[in-house]
Formats: sequence, structure tokens, C-alpha cells
Amino acid sequence: MLTPTFFFRLHNSFVQQLEDQSSSSFSRGCSSLNIHDDFLNVIKFIKNAEVEGIDKPQAVIVIGTIRVVNNHWYYMGCNHCTKKVESSLQPLQLTEGESGPPAEVVHYYCNGDICKKENKVIDAYPRYKVVFRVLDDTGTIGLTLFDGEAKKIIKKSALDVFENFTPPKENPFQLPPEIEYLIEKKYAFKFLVSADHIAKRFTNYTIMTLTSDPDIIRALEDKSNAEENSALIEVEDATGATSSQKNVHKVVSISDDNITPVSNALKAVNEMEHSEGLKAEA
Repeated sequence: MLTPTFFFRLHNSFVQQLEDQSSSSFSRGCSSLNIHDDFLNVIKFIKNAEVEGIDKPQAVIVIGTIRVVNNHWYYMGCNHCTKKVESSLQPLQLTEGESGPPAEVVHYYCNGDICKKENKVIDAYPRYKVVFRVLDDTGTIGLTLFDGEAKKIIKKSALDVFENFTPPKENPFQLPPEIEYLIEKKYAFKFLVSADHIAKRFTNYTIMTLTSDPDIIRALEDKSNAEENSALIEVEDATGATSSQKNVHKVVSISDDNITPVSNALKAVNEMEHSEGLKAEA
């Protein structure tokens, strides 16, 4: 027999389920809005060539295409603190009554402060550490994608990828297809230029978050183009620059990290115009 208590519990369970679904939807909506606001209204958007010129710690955004991925795409991370672990082979201790040939097992050691202090028993699992170079129209920079953000775009854990991929013998450094998928993909990347980057000239940056949302990327590019055009108009008004000189910012090399200085490109344009003027007089 169905009692009133049963219906009361059923009702409460149904209400709680609706509240959980509503809360989850609200959380996803807020997250989407926060990412949109973060990329478009909060953080400074710059080009790759401008990153090395930053002299104060700050978060920035660049847009670029992933061109080269390092084949060391994961590390073995501590199951407690996620830090990289060290490993060593230890003889397998046989219990009383067991016999067999000598064998060794892997033991992991974590140098994290908490793990060492509490003498934790350590296990380790593959975690993403994907290092790649990102190209825009001014050059390339090095970025590193760690486990949390990597799982969002790869949709699998590093352990899943690791366990289901064996590189061929003829190419032991081949990337898993889930990692190769990233190559030639375009993203907006947010990362921190830290005090250490500035003081020690570190040139690889850890990604805080990234997005391939076409609306966000388009809005950032439109905003950048508008700012560039405005700056060029101001320069032309102040110096009387020619149309060739207005377009000099496009004369850059994107071969590896070599960026042609604008001053050299401007000099080349001036020499070309001078030569054309002499020909006309002749």
C-alpha cells in the first residue's frame, strides 16, 4: 500500500531534482557569460609580438593557430597534489610462502610540501601537459596547456588517452589522435605574464583558459582591427604618411619567432618610393 509518507518523499525528491537541474543550468549559463565577459571586456587583447615587451605582470589574451605540438604531451602526476612525481625501481618483496624470479616494481615519490610532510602513500597517473607554439600574423609564442583546461577541449582524461594509444614502432613519438586534433585549430588564449617571465625572460606561458567560440574570436579580431585603423589614421594625420606607409604594419615575417621590425620595413618602403620618384623624373 502506498502511504502518504511515500508520496511526500517522492514529491520532495522530484522538487530536489528540479532544483539541481535548475542550479546546474544556471551555473553553466553563468560560466558562459563569465568567459564571454572575461575575454571581451576584462582582459587585454594583444598580438604575439607584443608579449615580450610587457614590463608589468598581467593577464593577456592572444588569438592564434596551434602549429607545432611537443610529443611529450603528459606527465605522471601525484594522486594527492597533482605535482610531477619521481619514480624508481625497487625489488619486489615476496611474502612468506611466495617464490619466483627476482622482480622489480615502480615506486613513486612526490616532492610536494604536503605529501612529504604527511608522508603520504603516493600513486601516480598521466596528466596533460601539452606544450605547443601558436601562430598569429606577427609571429609565434610558446604556450602550455595543463590538465584542467586540456580535459575541457579534448573531452577525455589523459589516463584514457594514455591507456588506449600505443605509438607505432616506426614512429615512437607519434602523438595520439586526440592531441593531433589540436594542430591547426584556432583559439583565443588567456595567460599570465608573471614577474618571473619579465625578470628571467621566460618565454613559455601557462594557459589559464581558452576558447574556440567563433563569436568571441570574431569580436576580438574586429575590436583589434578597429583599434589598428584608428591608430593608423592618427599617425597619418600627425606625420602625413603615404598609403604605402599606412600598410607597413602588414610587412612582417612569421617564420618561426623572427619578426621584421616595423622600422626596417618602413625604411624599405621609403627607399622604394624614392627609387620610383627618380625613375619618374628621368
